[in-house]
Amino acid sequence: MPFISGLTQLRSLSIVGMAKNTGKTECLNYVLRRLWEEYPQVSLALTSIGIDGECRDQVTQTDKPEICLPPGTLFVTAEKFYRNKLVAAEVVGIDEQYTTSLGRAIYAKSKGTGKVLIAGPASTGGLKHIIRKMRDRDIDLTIIDGALSRISLAAPSVSEGMILATGAAYSVQPEELIRKTHHLYRLIQLPEFPSRAIAENLADAENLEIQHNIILALRAHNLMFRDQDYIVKDDEVLI
Repeated sequence: MPFISGLTQLRSLSIVGMAKNTGKTECLNYVLRRLWEEYPQVSLALTSIGIDGECRDQVTQTDKPEICLPPGTLFVTAEKFYRNKLVAAEVVGIDEQYTTSLGRAIYAKSKGTGKVLIAGPASTGGLKHIIRKMRDRDIDLTIIDGALSRISLAAPSVSEGMILATGAAYSVQPEELIRKTHHLYRLIQLPEFPSRAIAENLADAENLEIQHNIILALRAHNLMFRDQDYIVKDDEVLI
């Protein structure tokens, strides 16, 4: 696919699934393989928002594709997962400042092709910290394996680029799938709020009603259709 060459111009990339089983891990493996095959001079690093790469989904109990690393990939994972890896690798560092949900973050480099569970910090500060450390190690592209429920951590303020994985698992109706995907794309493209103080005030308990009304207005404007998802009666919106 032609977008692969464009990825080499980025320093950081997030791959986010809109729902379970939309092909996020398959997309990740495809990107890793293509970059390794066609751009071997581009050094790669991989981390995650949480835990990724399990062979079985812990919620649905269905089989999942595992993450397959090409040789020479720097990756971040939990100490426990590093011990159980199915790839030859060497430890290059240990991070105790930003830990994973399972403890210390291990920085390692694969010596061959193989499988591993990836675990990283579930915070914006932690992800930025990892990206900085990867740049200090002269890594060309750091890839973040993300999730829709934590999409703010994969926002433009964290990574320079994003791949959004979507598909029939999210909606079997093509028109609905396109509409919802386009809506999320537009949300991702929104500029950063100019005043951090105002944004923080909206999160205060006394302003929850204002926050709720703003969310409803955004949903009505971008995601819902009049007379289909909501109606207007006597100048009042009814959902």
